[in-house]
Amino acid sequence: MPRNRLQRSLRATFLGMIANTLLASAKLAAGIVGHSHALVADAVESLADLFSSVIVWRGLVVAAEPADADHPYGHG
Repeated sequence: MPRNRLQRSLRATFLGMIANTLLASAKLAAGIVGHSHALVADAVESLADLFSSVIVWRGLVVAAEPADADHPYGHG
């Protein structure tokens, strides 16, 4: 993966992680203050989205590794 493309992909993933963190925090706070089980459950779902973004971020990093003896065409 070209360096420029990797940096854009990592930046987009990181911004998504920040957004999901902020959303999860806001939903959890509103759910607790408002005694809303639905908002607390939605906060947990946003945390699951954050976890999936971490997996995507790690996959991008691994896919960008250069070719080696075990992967002659690269890791992508």
